[in-house]
Order: sequence, then C-alpha cells, then structure tokens
Amino acid sequence: MIKFEVEDKTYNMIDLGFKYVTEISEPTITETKPKTLFIPGRIGVVDFGEDIEESKVYYTFLANFKERHLFIDALNKLKQILLDEYGFPKYVKIIRDYDPLRYFWAKVRVASIPRISDSLKSFTLEFRLSDPFSYSTHEVNDVRWGSTSIDFRADYKLGHEGSGAVDLPVKGSTSFLPTLDGYAVQPYIILQGSSSSFAIRTGTSYITHNGFSGRLEIDTENYIAYLNGKELFLQRFDEFYLVPNEKVHLTGTNMDFKITVHYRWKYI
Repeated sequence: MIKFEVEDKTYNMIDLGFKYVTEISEPTITETKPKTLFIPGRIGVVDFGEDIEESKVYYTFLANFKERHLFIDALNKLKQILLDEYGFPKYVKIIRDYDPLRYFWAKVRVASIPRISDSLKSFTLEFRLSDPFSYSTHEVNDVRWGSTSIDFRADYKLGHEGSGAVDLPVKGSTSFLPTLDGYAVQPYIILQGSSSSFAIRTGTSYITHNGFSGRLEIDTENYIAYLNGKELFLQRFDEFYLVPNEKVHLTGTNMDFKITVHYRWKYI
C-alpha cells in the first residue's frame, strides 16, 4: 500500500480505487556525481568529492472501475493530491507499507495515466526525489527506554536513550552521546534557562554565543536561531551535524539551563 501525505492529510491510493501492484522500482543506492578538476601539466584530476544526485522511483497501480464516472472522479482526486493550485507538481510525503516507519519527499514527474475510455488498466507514476534521503516517521526521542507506543512491523533500534539530551541539566561542562541509526543529521536544539556564554561542539563544528536568558531555539538545518520567539544571530554558527559515535560537548560560563535535542534518523 502506498500512502501520500499532504498538509497533514493522509491519502491511501487503495481508498481512491487504485490498487498497488507489488512491482517496486527504487534505487538501493543513490547515484553520485564526482567533482573533479583537470589542471594542465598535472597527471589525472583533482578530486573534490562527490555530489549526491536526485533519485527516481516508480510505482505501478491498477485502475479498476466498473463505471466511467467513478474513474474520472478518482483521477481528479489524485490530481488534487499530486498537483498544486496552478497545476504544477508539488512535494508530497510518501510512506510505503513495506517500510512503514520511513518516508521521503517527492514530486510526480511522469504519469502514464490510463485513458478515460479504459475501465481496467495498469498505470505507472514516476516520482523525482530532489532530496534522495528518507527519514524516520518518529522523532528520535519518541522511541527509547520507557516508550509505551511501539509498532512491531518496524525495525526499531531499541534500548537507547534517544538524542541523549531531553531536558538535560547543564550547570557546567557537559557531554552526551546522541543515538544515530543511519547517516549524519542536522538537529533542532532547544536551550531553556540562562548562560553568560556557551559553546556546543561536535567534532570540529561549533555553535557559540555570548549568552542568553529564556528559551533559545537553534535550527541547524536552516541556519537560524530564535531567542524567546525573535530571530537571533549567533556569534558562531558552523555547519553542524551529529555524526554516529561522536559525542556533543557543552562548555561556557554561568551556565544554568536545560538542553533538548530533536532530530529524525536519516537513510539512503
């Protein structure tokens, strides 16, 4: 079963009358594009790493309607889900029954929709993933020791302490180890309290500021921070990732706050 989620509303294709055919066409590993530069007089090329390319997925459905007007009605509903008010493809969250606790964002690209004259025919939807990663449907702190809601269809990483920081008191130098399953993530960090100065470090990445009082929210993915609801420019704001098996360290002066770190596991 394939589900689309748009603006907090979930749509099952089977509820629209389209039966999902079990053929799956998804890349197991995302393609990468090498970044190289040829310098005259030098053998070979200089390697600057790789860029991750966009991905494509294909899903095949069976349209089975005894009456033509039912098919037209279902097709119009499908268009409203996949297209915006101007008729252009929009991002939808896709969740699959064979991997129920991961989702990804995609836009429909090509659709071999059956003709209205057809009452029974299979068709394929092609989706483009500009972000080739998928994400856990649950936030890291939702499933940990003490959690009471568990979906046994899912391959949870059980027996952990979540992000390692859920209202974690900080009154001096503090370290914690986030639990990561998958790849490096950019967290959402909340500090509640006060400090004359502080530094959050993981690896060689830093977030520092002279101090704060109240509620400080740091969105590392979008490089923005809010102090008591108002936008704040931090003294130092590096590209900040949580990396598997790497601790987060906090230092500063007159620190008296609690820290909570939120993120979702990230997969290819």
